[in-house]
Amino acid sequence: MVSSYGIHLGIYNSSIVKFQNGITQIIRSNTLRPFTPTVVFINRKGAMHVGDGAFSAHKLEKLSAMKDWNTENDNSFIEFTRTMGSDLKYCSSNANRSFNSIELSAEVLKTLKSFEKDETIIAAVITVPFKFGKSQIEHTREAAKLAGFDDCEIISEAEAVGHLYYSKSEEKVGIDLIFHFCEGTFDATLLSTNNEGIKVIDTEGNQYLGNKSLVEAIIDNIIIPYLKRKYAVDELLEDPEKNKKIRNEMKFYAQEIQEQLSFNEATTILSNLGNIPWEDDNGSEFELEISVNREDLELVIAPLIQRAIDISLTLLKRNGLDEKSISSLILVGGPTISPILRKMLSKQICTPDTSLDPITAVAEGAAVYASKIHWTSETENLNHQLQQNTNRTSFYNWLNNKTIEDIDESRQITTKAENTCCHIIDPQKLSVVIESLGISDSIRNNQTLEQFQIEELIFQLAQENIITSTFFQLLYDEISTNNNQINLHNTLKEIELIVAQNTVNH
Repeated sequence: MVSSYGIHLGIYNSSIVKFQNGITQIIRSNTLRPFTPTVVFINRKGAMHVGDGAFSAHKLEKLSAMKDWNTENDNSFIEFTRTMGSDLKYCSSNANRSFNSIELSAEVLKTLKSFEKDETIIAAVITVPFKFGKSQIEHTREAAKLAGFDDCEIISEAEAVGHLYYSKSEEKVGIDLIFHFCEGTFDATLLSTNNEGIKVIDTEGNQYLGNKSLVEAIIDNIIIPYLKRKYAVDELLEDPEKNKKIRNEMKFYAQEIQEQLSFNEATTILSNLGNIPWEDDNGSEFELEISVNREDLELVIAPLIQRAIDISLTLLKRNGLDEKSISSLILVGGPTISPILRKMLSKQICTPDTSLDPITAVAEGAAVYASKIHWTSETENLNHQLQQNTNRTSFYNWLNNKTIEDIDESRQITTKAENTCCHIIDPQKLSVVIESLGISDSIRNNQTLEQFQIEELIFQLAQENIITSTFFQLLYDEISTNNNQINLHNTLKEIELIVAQNTVNH
């Protein structure tokens, strides 16, 4: 094979990496990020969406459900890789059917494959948690087959990281401790490295201790106390269903607190009036203005981080080792970016090795391992043939090949929409989002967008800081009336032509 591919099929985020000419290359998503959310959304027409658009839809769905506390119309799904090996079903009212973990995971794998524009991927190494059982691994293989992979090798996430670290490290002999704090689970793994390669010595973990636990702790100890101080929420919180929905919505704000305090000493989390579509026991609308500093956060999450450190120390002791016995402490997973976590590790074990990107290390390691596999000749021949015949066109190609007549037309419409244009912060990124949401053809062909598509689009634009907050509010107010959908659609057409002109001229 010309290139080898590694995939990290994660609980909350997934990523794909290419190994070519001795170098790992991260294949970015259609929104140019190094990972894509492991979220599947099914729209009103039954079409599936995966990734950032699906995550925005998931957030909107949770917000909408809180308006009438409806719990029966879920069409966005997360955490389904956690239920691999089971017969759990995820019911979609839009599709009028249910899906299992295999089917939903296959959609994620298909999407990851589609991000590669230079080759057609038919074989890859896919990672799973170290403690995945036989049935869970088999379900992962079935998902890969359903996604169109002819060959699929499964390795543990810890092994993948070991292969990456081994490929980059000058010191090839020693014992390394992988501290893998991911979104849903925690694993500590001891690896032995020598000139012949790597070997997993032992592992220990907690499948319910992960970033999800940290987020829930922030909700319980920072956000809920804030709501109790400012609003009358006792009756809401006593209702199990309403309590659950409130906590689901507050996850987004808890994650923002966590992310901001990974890079800043203090932050203030704000929401606009109307952003949270529910009222307290006295009929008052909710509006958040939560100020929190890193010390506050440390009091909340340190006990959970300590549990992960204790698991690591137990693993070392069980193998007759201590903190001085390991060659390196390797961090994996988004939560390990936290300076609070790194400070605690430095005090109790050793200073972490931060040479690997904790977000993409698993997928990179899978790609390194894939480069060592001798794939079948049939796979290699088919891959070569597909590479020669691949002829993809994208929304970018359409934009970059606009004719002079098209440009003239866009200038005329731009003149009409000059007030719109001044509110667009990043026109090129806007076109990427429009393509990722699968609505570029509709806009280009003057087809009316569905109400949900419009909502999804403008929330995505605001989330990615592509449009100003003023313009976001204007658009949101317009769709909230349910009376001006055509005007909004024309506005989006004007935006698209502005983007086309911008792309051609630059």
